[in-house]
Amino acid sequence: MKLLILLAALCAARSPADQRNDRGVDLAQAEKYEEAIPHFEAAIAADPRNFRAYSNLGQAHAALERHDRCEKPLRQSLELSPKYDAAHSGLARCLNLQARLPESEDWARRALALREDADNLLMMAIAMYYQDRPAEGLPFIEKALRLAPKEAGLHAGKAQLLLAAERGAEALESARAAVVVSTRSPAAFLALGMILARQGDYAEAEKALDEAERLGQAKARPRNPFAMPVERERALLQLARGQRQAAARHLKRYFELRRTPLDFHGGPLRKDVAAAARALGLAVPAAPAAQ
Repeated sequence: MKLLILLAALCAARSPADQRNDRGVDLAQAEKYEEAIPHFEAAIAADPRNFRAYSNLGQAHAALERHDRCEKPLRQSLELSPKYDAAHSGLARCLNLQARLPESEDWARRALALREDADNLLMMAIAMYYQDRPAEGLPFIEKALRLAPKEAGLHAGKAQLLLAAERGAEALESARAAVVVSTRSPAAFLALGMILARQGDYAEAEKALDEAERLGQAKARPRNPFAMPVERERALLQLARGQRQAAARHLKRYFELRRTPLDFHGGPLRKDVAAAARALGLAVPAAPAAQ
């Protein structure tokens, strides 16, 4: 009974700002980022020195791919608490969306120096991947998997790094492991579809890509984050099959879905996309001018 009273007293002692921030965190963990944002904003309004709320606000905008709205709150968090590793990692993710890749790597390294956890290790692997250095990214994601072996997204990330490193058989093994860990992970099915297509198993690749898109649509976000890479992969797959009309349709849709500077950068697959566009007689649209 005394323990229950103590716990109740501790909960009651939390400030209104912390309570709103906690509610936002609960929503964000359920991937309800739009609903979480007003709670983080309310926490900041109640306590302008709440560095966790600033960080959480920036990370929610990054999760929604709002590359133009994530940086400011993350930097405000770091001004208030320079050693808050979550803000370092969040800023790395935000800068990655902006295709400011060397800066993203720098902040990812800072986050990792403060805390070596699976999230920060993953961010380092992402930084390597988008700078065409998959071999350098693999040790980070392998260490992350030792810390969190049941995270399907880590297995899927390892699969994509292995694919970029031209280690196809190992990539397929990691993608299949991702699906075993979670049959609800769109990232797992996207990685599986990518690898199967490159190995010529087009029918199974199409099934995996369809499942990635379906699962991505179930996410509580304004835009399905998997629709764009799925369209890219469908375009490459159809071109490999000689279905030029279908390939052109999917590639045009991929171009239409790009939003962030990172989307326009294209990552390690930008050369494949450019080659496909040339083969189909399509121009690759340039990124819109920065406002």
